[in-house]
Amino acid sequence: MTNAVPYLQQVLATGQCSALVTQNADGTLTMCIDIGPGLGSLYIPILEGAEGVAGEAQFPLIPMPDEFDTPADLPSSPPLTNSSADYGKFWIIAQSDDDENPLSVGAYIWYGTNYSPSGYRFLPFGSQGIPGYYGVMKPSVSLLGPEGLSQQLAATGAGTAASPWTVPLELAIPEGPFGNACPIYDYYDVAIDSAPIVGEYLTYTGTHTGTFNYRGSEVNLPIWQPTSVGNDIPGPYTVPQSAFIHRLGITFGDDSPSPLICAFTIPAQPFPYKPVVLGQIRMFEITLGTSPSNIFMMGVEVRLDSTTGQLIARGFGNTISGVTRIFPHTSSPGADASVEMTPSNDVGLVDQGDIATIYVNIVNDGLVTIYDYVPSDAQLFVYCVPATLGS
Repeated sequence: MTNAVPYLQQVLATGQCSALVTQNADGTLTMCIDIGPGLGSLYIPILEGAEGVAGEAQFPLIPMPDEFDTPADLPSSPPLTNSSADYGKFWIIAQSDDDENPLSVGAYIWYGTNYSPSGYRFLPFGSQGIPGYYGVMKPSVSLLGPEGLSQQLAATGAGTAASPWTVPLELAIPEGPFGNACPIYDYYDVAIDSAPIVGEYLTYTGTHTGTFNYRGSEVNLPIWQPTSVGNDIPGPYTVPQSAFIHRLGITFGDDSPSPLICAFTIPAQPFPYKPVVLGQIRMFEITLGTSPSNIFMMGVEVRLDSTTGQLIARGFGNTISGVTRIFPHTSSPGADASVEMTPSNDVGLVDQGDIATIYVNIVNDGLVTIYDYVPSDAQLFVYCVPATLGS
C-alpha cells in the first residue's frame, strides 16, 4: 500500500486541488480531495505501468521424514539427482551444542550438486536464545554395603551458588569380581633379585624403602625382601677354657688397669643383636693356695668392643671355693647406676653385619693382695639375641 499526493489534472473549480491517494487490494485507487471548504471524492481508473520481466520459476519444497540425526547422515548424489524430482527435498535436523543439548532446528534443502559445498542449503528455524537459569546442585554421597538400598533423600538449599541444593544420595555399591592373582614378585613393594631357595621367606630387613603412589598419594613404604630362616635364628657360642689366659702374680692398685684374661670375637650376624653372656671362672689367692680367705674375693667384668667399653656382664667375688659366676649386668655404682638393657635401646647393641669382641677383665671385690689366675674350669656362653629396631 502506498500513500502519495500526485498532481492529477485541472478541473473546473475554484482553488487548488490536493488528493490523498490510496490503492486497494484489487488495484483500485482511492483519492480524498480537498476542494474549497468541503470534502469530495474522485474515483479514477487504476494507474498501470509498463509490464516487467517475467520471474524465474522456483521448485516447491518437499518435506521428508525425520530420519537423520546429523547433517553427515544426509543422502548425497546418488541417490539424489539434479532434477525437479529431487530439488526441494528437505530434512529437519536439530542443532546441538558440544554437550548434545538441542539449541534449535533447521532445514537442509537439496539444491543439487552445483550448490556448494554439499548440495544442501541450510535454513535455520528460529534462533538460539540466551542460556536460561539452572540450579546449582551439590551431591552428598554415602556408600552402603552391597545389600543396602540405593535412594535419594530430600534435597535442601535454594539452588544458588551461595546456597546450592544439597542432594543426599545413599548408594549401595555392589561387589565386583575377584581380580586376577599375580606372582608375589610383581608387587610394587617386594624386591626379589634372584630365584628363591628352600628356607627363604619375605621380611622387612630395614635396609631400604621405596616411594610409591598408594591410593592417590605418594608414600614411603618398606621394601619386603627374601631372607633365610637361618638368618634370624639367635647364634649360640661357647668360649672354651683354652681361650682364657694364665695370669700369675696379679696385683691391684688404685691406678692399676683391670687385668684381661679373655677376648672373644663374635662373628658378624645377619641381624642386629645384643650378646647375653653367662659363665664362670675360678681364682686362687697366692698365699693360701686353693682355699681363699673370706677377705680376698675376685670378680669379673665383661665389656663390649674394648677393655673399658660397655659393661654387659658381671661376676662378683665370693668366698665359696673361689668360683665366680657370671651373669648379664649393665649397671655399676655411681653415674651408671641406672644403665639398663632393653630390646630397643643401644645398650649392648651390635649392628647387623658388624663383628664384635667381648673382653673379660679381673676386678678386685675384696682387699688388695696378690692373686694367680689359672683357666681351670673357665667357660663362657654367649647368646646373640636379635634386637628390636627403633624405639
